[in-house]
Amino acid sequence: MVVEDEVASIHARLLYEIGYQLAEDRAKSPLKGKRRESMQCGGEKGTIYYYEFPNEESAMRAEQSMKTYLWGSNSRSRMHPDIVERTGSVVIVISGTNADLIWYHARSGRKPGAG
Repeated sequence: MVVEDEVASIHARLLYEIGYQLAEDRAKSPLKGKRRESMQCGGEKGTIYYYEFPNEESAMRAEQSMKTYLWGSNSRSRMHPDIVERTGSVVIVISGTNADLIWYHARSGRKPGAG
């Protein structure tokens, strides 16, 4: 089920509000758009953030910058569990109480809250 409340790590929220500008600098091009969607799946809550760049190359550069911003390194950890994925020119950040479950439901096309 889609929910109104944004449930995400402080890093993911700050990236969406102001940190994306660092990614734009790294990408050497401005965002075409960004949006967020919060949901609840099986008792777990999360938010998926979408950042669209003008092309795949700029999205690739931005993706690395976003990972460093969110994780402080090149990989996720228990302390920094947000997921960062890229598909074409869109970078996707998944954050929440169980980012893996939220991302699984989003990718599978199953309705949020359907188990």
